Amino acid sequence: QPGNDVSRRSRRQKDIKEALRWYRKAAEAGISEAMYDLSWVYANHWMVQSVRESVSWLVKGAEAGNANAMLDLGLRLANGDGVAKDGTLAMHWLKKAAEEGNVEAQAHLGLGYMSGLDGNPPDYRQAADWLGKASSQGSASAQLGLGMLYEKGWGVNEDLDRAKALYSQAARSSEPEIAKLAKARNQQLANPRNQELASQRNQQSKSRSEIT
Repeated sequence: QPGNDVSRRSRRQKDIKEALRWYRKAAEAGISEAMYDLSWVYANHWMVQSVRESVSWLVKGAEAGNANAMLDLGLRLANGDGVAKDGTLAMHWLKKAAEEGNVEAQAHLGLGYMSGLDGNPPDYRQAADWLGKASSQGSASAQLGLGMLYEKGWGVNEDLDRAKALYSQAARSSEPEIAKLAKARNQQLANPRNQELASQRNQQSKSRSEIT
């Protein structure tokens, strides 16, 4: 059996090298999807794992117009994953992917505007716009973020009923952390006293903004 294990490992190594050869051939021919796939293999396959190669092909795929590559590059830049952290450049690539219709990029872009990822003050109107696009296409993270904007009255008119509806949608997410946060926000808003306090806080915040 040990001999069989060695033989199987040898075949797997040969298979992955052959796959890489074809991916590289397609990528070097200018096929952006192959560039993205090649980046993914270098990032995730233990036999050939290389952060440098992964990032290199990811940049090439993004520059060639692949929306998935743009998204992944934006997230790497936002988190400093294998590259220097750069919020401004992260937003640049997330926006390009979002404009290509990538729903996940639209959600991350909206959250980036919401948090001021690029180092600028939060832009809640832009956040609401992009989160709205992603939310309507089923993104739970966008539904959660948009719900918070409606709850707080940031970039949109305060609408606690709309916030609760968005939280209810997000609470059905298959992602446990998002579902948990959405359920918690909904439970808080379900309490009439909490609704009243939230509305009072938002009104006070608006009044202070108008004064300044």
